[in-house]
Amino acid sequence: MCGRYEYQLKDPLLAHFYRKLSQESAAATGTVYPGQEVVCLGLDPQAKVRVASMRWGFDGFKKKQLLINARSESINDKLAFAQAFRYRRCIFPMSAFYEWSADKTRFLFSASEVLFVGGCYQVLPQADGLSQAQAVLMTRAADQVVGRVHQRMPYFIHQEDLRAWLNDWDYASNYQGQAPELAMQKDSPDRLSHLVTLDLE
Repeated sequence: MCGRYEYQLKDPLLAHFYRKLSQESAAATGTVYPGQEVVCLGLDPQAKVRVASMRWGFDGFKKKQLLINARSESINDKLAFAQAFRYRRCIFPMSAFYEWSADKTRFLFSASEVLFVGGCYQVLPQADGLSQAQAVLMTRAADQVVGRVHQRMPYFIHQEDLRAWLNDWDYASNYQGQAPELAMQKDSPDRLSHLVTLDLE
């Protein structure tokens, strides 16, 4: 389960996406938390990829509950996500993401490139008469690297597959893209400075 991620404007591509947002957007940068407005990619009615600001998290079934992640394996079967995934898929671009081990140690995972994570969104009316786009981030079973820390990881989409994944529900439902080569860092007093190998014992 991915509960935090990084969106760093020092990356030229992420800075480019951020500049595409409207001036009224309050999308988060740096360490991003559930419930914040975040940068997402989606398709407009002409099937062109656009940048938009969405709140990370669907309204849950209980007051103040947020549903922030959806399992890719069952997303088409879950009432909360199936329609959004079929008709309103989106992408979360990010610099890196965090996972926590069983003993609550935090690890940061990054790659040499921007990470693109699949998701879906819904648009709901609000009490002020406006509407709000809400997005959930998809997860999958962890690979060998992340699996040493947590059993789940973000559901990555290769950059060259983004348009097809956003545009074609059948393609997205059967997508089998591999995770990028990830580096793993362990949280420490000097701010994630210790590079960790797979041999964590």
